[in-house]
Amino acid sequence: MRLCFPRPAPFSPLPLPMNERLISKLDDLATQFDELEGQLADPAVAQNHEQVRQLSVKRAAIAGIVERYGRYRRLQEQVGEHQAIIDENEDAGLVGLARDELPDLREQSQV
Repeated sequence: MRLCFPRPAPFSPLPLPMNERLISKLDDLATQFDELEGQLADPAVAQNHEQVRQLSVKRAAIAGIVERYGRYRRLQEQVGEHQAIIDENEDAGLVGLARDELPDLREQSQV
């Protein structure tokens, strides 16, 4: 299963927000991934090779999506933190660094 994140139109200076329904589904996948990780770490499950195989296949099927979504969430958090620094405008040096890094963070969150 391959998931493509929406990209902004070439002329759009701001990233397009992800659809709330898509975010909800990605959050559900991340939760499912964590549950699978927990089950795979359970010693009782480790004794059942067929169950380990089934859980591993399910985990592998969503691992790439969950990883990319986690990266997207971290980048969005960084964008928010940088924007807050700029909005607070308390430390000129820090504001300058945030302004310099913000466009790159926004661009990375669109990949």
